[in-house]
Amino acid sequence: MDYIAALSALPSARLEAVLSAAAEIRSSTWIRMVDGTDWDLIGPPRKVNTNALFYGLGRIGRFNGQTTAHYSVAEHSHHVAGEIALQGAAGAYPDKDAFTFALAGALHDMHEAILGDLTTPAQRAADAIAEMVHQSRIITPPSHYRKLLEQITDMSIFYTFGLTPDEVRAAKDAVKAADRAVFMAEYGQVGSANAVPNSRPLGSAWEGVQPASLRVKFWSATDAAYNLASYVEQVQKYLIGSQKRPTDAELLALWEAEYANLCLTAFGLTAPDGFAGKGGAA
Repeated sequence: MDYIAALSALPSARLEAVLSAAAEIRSSTWIRMVDGTDWDLIGPPRKVNTNALFYGLGRIGRFNGQTTAHYSVAEHSHHVAGEIALQGAAGAYPDKDAFTFALAGALHDMHEAILGDLTTPAQRAADAIAEMVHQSRIITPPSHYRKLLEQITDMSIFYTFGLTPDEVRAAKDAVKAADRAVFMAEYGQVGSANAVPNSRPLGSAWEGVQPASLRVKFWSATDAAYNLASYVEQVQKYLIGSQKRPTDAELLALWEAEYANLCLTAFGLTAPDGFAGKGGAA
């Protein structure tokens, strides 16, 4: 299901304008991957080269590189998956969910290998500027469009690694909790030794968040990519060997349905009955 097809639900006059703009835009909305393939940033879900993803994530710096040594998003993702595994072993989640949750945690920032890392403070700053400039008008915050790009990119990633939309949704709270705990542990390990402790509190939203028990290792880009890839491979093997998994065709149908519905939602529409396709997940 292509996003162009999803737009067919638009009123005809608006559809013509949107399709014209989309055709022009889509000719330049792709990037060249290290393996020589092209990634269409707004295209439908498809299988991608996993080595290229791990390669890129090992070279993306956590905190936009504002660390005392190279600390990659790949190493961060490894820590998040490990924290989820520890919580699962302690009984925080049902055994049947522990491995899909851990895999979702390992992949939760994989889109940054494609889109780069726009830090949360940078997204908030962009939204604040938009609000100040357009005080008298209702506008969509810039972070909303960034989130849409992340969601589209994630669909290909989760499809490639074998997770279903429902599994990703079920893992959301566990991944968020682990991500926050890992951040709290990283916060005091990767910055300048000259920083004034607690000079800028994180805010009330972080009150009560306990840091994960981890030590940042500052893996090289190559080691971080390899270690995360090895971890993901081990989890995938366990899932394939211990659970009945959907076929590739079934999995693709689920993610195509998610993509179609996201396209419609982005235009403020509701998918018509039967539009999502076989096994569509709302």
